Amino acid sequence: MGSLLEKKKMTTENQFTPEHAAYSQLREEKWELLSEAARRVFEMAEVEPYMMNLESSYSYQIDRELDEAMEEMHLAAVEMSDQDCALFAMFRRSALAAAASIDRHDRAKLVGFRGKYRGALHYFYIDVSAIVEDILQKKKVEAARQRKPARREPEDFPDIIPF
Repeated sequence: MGSLLEKKKMTTENQFTPEHAAYSQLREEKWELLSEAARRVFEMAEVEPYMMNLESSYSYQIDRELDEAMEEMHLAAVEMSDQDCALFAMFRRSALAAAASIDRHDRAKLVGFRGKYRGALHYFYIDVSAIVEDILQKKKVEAARQRKPARREPEDFPDIIPF
C-alpha cells in the first residue's frame, strides 16, 4: 500500500478520459492534412479558449479579445478548403465528446494548468467546439451566398414612377 501522499497525488492528478485522449489523437493524426490557413484558424480556435478557461495569470477581456480573434479567424477561414471544413467538423464533434466526458462541476481535481480545476477543461472543449462551429457556419453562409445568383430586374420592365 502506498502512502497517503501517493494516494492523494493519484486522485488529484489529471486522468484523461478516452474522449479527451481521442481528441488529442485526432488532432495529431489529421493536423498535416489541414491547409496552412486552416491550421492558423484552428490554433487560434484553441488559444482563445485556453486563455479564457485555463490560464490563471491572464485577465482575458472576452468582449474585446474574443471579438478581435473571431474576426481574424473569419478572415483567415476564407482560404479554407472543403476538406478543411470536413476536418473541422470532425474536430468539433471530438471536442464536444471530450467536453461531455468531463464533469463541468469537478472542483476536486486539478488538471495541471497552474491550479485550474478539471471543470475548466470541460469549458475549454465547449468553447473550442463553439468557435469551430461558428467558423463552419460562416463558411456555409458565404458559400451559399456565392452560389446564389444576384436577383436582377427584367430589362424590358418599364420605368413607371407613380409620382
